[in-house]
Amino acid sequence: MAIGVAEAAYALRNMIEFRPDVILLNFFLIAIGFVILTLPTGLAVSYFSQKLVVRR
Repeated sequence: MAIGVAEAAYALRNMIEFRPDVILLNFFLIAIGFVILTLPTGLAVSYFSQKLVVRR
């Protein structure tokens, strides 16, 4: 299941419109989801960039 920034923004907008009492919870859930998706990817890319570097 792929989700992009536009879909996340649309979902957050709808959540804010219909449930403004939980605006911070909605924001933090999307922010935590973003971190969960990007942090392991960044760590993996950093690890492999050091392992697969071309030596001169």
